[in-house]
Amino acid sequence: MTLMDNEVSMIVDMRKRGRTFSYISEEIGICRDVIVRELKALGIATARIKADKRARRGHGFWRCFD
Repeated sequence: MTLMDNEVSMIVDMRKRGRTFSYISEEIGICRDVIVRELKALGIATARIKADKRARRGHGFWRCFD
């Protein structure tokens, strides 16, 4: 099984939004292994996406008021 151009663009778009391969496979109805194989063949990165850095709590004396 191969992916069409519109499917590849949907997958890449979902990956930019932080979706996992298992979520994408459920959404578009294509096996996760097929998705990973086709993206690797097209030269698109399939590595894990790093999470956004979130705000961290402070470390000063004001910390006691949290």
